[in-house]
Amino acid sequence: SDVCSSDLVPESGNPKLDLLVGLADALDWQVGDVAESVWNEQPDNTCDQELTFEELRPLALAAFHEGRHADLNQIANRMLGLAQTAEERARGSYIASLAWDGVGRYSRALACLQEALTERNLSTELLIFLQNNLANAHYSLWHLLEAKAISQDVIARLEKMPIEGDLKMQDALAFSHYVAGNTARRMIETNCPDLPMRAEEARRHLRRAIELYSDALAVEDNPNWAGVVNTCRGALIEVDAADGNLDPLAAVEQISNGLDAVIDPEQMPAGDLL
Repeated sequence: SDVCSSDLVPESGNPKLDLLVGLADALDWQVGDVAESVWNEQPDNTCDQELTFEELRPLALAAFHEGRHADLNQIANRMLGLAQTAEERARGSYIASLAWDGVGRYSRALACLQEALTERNLSTELLIFLQNNLANAHYSLWHLLEAKAISQDVIARLEKMPIEGDLKMQDALAFSHYVAGNTARRMIETNCPDLPMRAEEARRHLRRAIELYSDALAVEDNPNWAGVVNTCRGALIEVDAADGNLDPLAAVEQISNGLDAVIDPEQMPAGDLL
C-alpha cells in the first residue's frame, strides 16, 4: 500500500523491467510475452476494418511473401477475431505462427501451431500445413527429435497421396524433406558417432527437396521456392564439409561466391534467398 502506482508504471505508460520479470515469474510466462500483453498497443492500420475473413486471406498471403511480419501479425489477429469455425480458427493461428516465425519468435510460432492443432475435423490440406510448420518450429528451437518425427510422419502420409500436379501438396512434401534434411544436418553436431548415417540421411532429404522444388519451379515461377532450393544447397555444403567430402576452405569459398548475388540486400526478395 506504500508503493505509488508511478513506482510501477511511470508516466510513459511502460512498466519497469523488474515488474515485468516478477509478473512473468508469477504467471510462468516468457518476459517478452508479458511485455507484449501490457505494452501500449499500436493501432491496426493494415486493412479495412470491414473486410471479411476470406477477404483477409489474400492480404495475409501478400504480407507473408513481402516479409511484412508486423502487418501479418495484425491481419492474423483480425482473422482470429472473425473466425467462426474450427477451420477458420486454425487458419488464423497458422497465419499468426508465420508472423512469429518471420521475426524469430519460434516459441510463439510453436504455441500458435499447437493451438491450431487442438481444433477438430480440419481439412487434410490445412492439417498437413500445420504439421509441417510444427516440425519446422521444433527444428528452429533445436527440438530435433520432435522435428524429425513430425516431418517424417508428414512425408510418409504425403507419399501415399495422389499429389502429382497439385503444386500445394508438392510444396508441402518438398518442405517436409527440407525440414527432415536440415534436422539430420543439425544432428551431426549433437551426435558425432552417428555422423556418416546422419550425413547420408541429410543428403537424401535435402536432394529430394531440391528435386521437388525444381519440378514445381518448372511449372510456376516462385521466388520462395527458389530461395529454399538455395538454402538446401547451402546445407549440403555444410554436410559435405562435416563428413570430410569437401575441404572446409572450399566450402567457405562456395558460400562466399554465393554471396556475390546479394550485393544489395534491398534488391533481393524477402525470404530464404536473401
